[in-house]
Amino acid sequence: MAVLVNKSEEMERLAKDSKELSRVPMYVKKSIEDITKHKTNIRIITEFCKGCELCTNYCPEKILQLSTDFNSKSYHYPFVIKEMNEKCTQCRMCERICPEMAIFLKDNNNNSGKLTKV
Repeated sequence: MAVLVNKSEEMERLAKDSKELSRVPMYVKKSIEDITKHKTNIRIITEFCKGCELCTNYCPEKILQLSTDFNSKSYHYPFVIKEMNEKCTQCRMCERICPEMAIFLKDNNNNSGKLTKV
């Protein structure tokens, strides 16, 4: 049996139900300044590096450069250009692109010295 309901009453009921079931965000969106500046530093394990230059080529801010020095495997390794670490947007492109996992970002606020989650 179908119950006939006035259309306006049905609309009111749906509006009331939608207010009760309002969506709550699962996370709070932070401003870009909150999640980027001065929270991490780029760390490079020079002995892991094989001098592929992927990190230097893919860094959007161009803050990485190959050293003229060699590591124990006779490869040039990257380094952060002085005073350019603050320009890092922490996109983690260097971390993602490195096939040897020689580059990672370290959290400055983390007193335990653990690495940041990717």
